[in-house]
Amino acid sequence: MIVRQTNLNLVYPKITEYRKKIVLNEDVLSEHFMPPMILPVPEQMQDEVSRVLVQTKNGHSVLNIALSVASFATNYDGDFVNNWTKCRDYLNARCTSVYDITSKLTDGKIIFTGLITDIEIDDCKQKGVERLKSSLLKENAGRLGDPYDLACKLTYVHKERYYINITLENMREFDIAVNGNGREYIIGEKKHTISASVDVNDRYAANYIPDYCSDKAAFDEIMEIASDIINNKLLKLVEKGEFENDESKK
Repeated sequence: MIVRQTNLNLVYPKITEYRKKIVLNEDVLSEHFMPPMILPVPEQMQDEVSRVLVQTKNGHSVLNIALSVASFATNYDGDFVNNWTKCRDYLNARCTSVYDITSKLTDGKIIFTGLITDIEIDDCKQKGVERLKSSLLKENAGRLGDPYDLACKLTYVHKERYYINITLENMREFDIAVNGNGREYIIGEKKHTISASVDVNDRYAANYIPDYCSDKAAFDEIMEIASDIINNKLLKLVEKGEFENDESKK
């Protein structure tokens, strides 16, 4: 199992005077981040377009702040890719600063939070599409005409507060050659694994609870849920087609 990337997204009402607020509060980022860069974005641009970019000191992560959403994206390498605990510790150490600056910008009015983790499952004994057909489609696989690729998304409600979205699909990497005219073409398949995306967010609470606000405590629980899936449930889903949402125990 290889951890490729995480993306923390915080959605909030449109912020105002973001330049002034960033300048006044940039010190809350100083432990792990470089100084913020305020981008020359015209005021008429969409609210989702990034206005502020902040890199971590070692360059593995980028915090993009727009008027209505902030995104903290991290690409993993080295010892981190095979060690979710190290990835989790890295995120926990920096997300306190992410929430601090976001709370300053929004006056603590965060609508909902989501953490997406992209994982490659490279230790299956079968090719990715065959593994998914075997685990998810089982005896019905033959009725679908032998699909070349397969993708599946599962969504659960957890504690009447969180959505859990798990997306599985086979992932291919090819050997490429170039013909005499400079056009690339495929000469073989060098890798065929499974890509998994684990998305946990508290949008369910935001949808159904009046005046709900997300916060760092919500992120902490989201991290617990995501970690439990990654450590204890994801491989069972891929290998056996079984997933037990804790809600089913009630």
